Amino acid sequence: MEIAKMSLDELRRLREEIEREVDNKEKCVVIDARKEVDAILRKYSVTIDQVVGVKSKTTKAGALSQPKYRNPDDFTQTWTGKGRKPKWVSDHLNRGYRLEDLVIDQTLL
Repeated sequence: MEIAKMSLDELRRLREEIEREVDNKEKCVVIDARKEVDAILRKYSVTIDQVVGVKSKTTKAGALSQPKYRNPDDFTQTWTGKGRKPKWVSDHLNRGYRLEDLVIDQTLL
């Protein structure tokens, strides 16, 4: 493929195809890394919160709300699934993630 001989439209289509493929590869890398981290956490029977030193927040009633979703780009950011979606959740959904992709393995909690 000689890029210099391609038309402007062909180059634009190629650029879009490359951007889509880069996005897909980035998602796969994040998902694979997350699986590896989850496996390590299971091996040592610890949670990510224990590893990074995050304290659980309590609700007004004093009961602990367990996080259900975690930001794969920043493991310190979690969401219980209650209330308004945090910006990082909306950003990930807009980038093509599904909410299921952000679910924390509950056996780790």
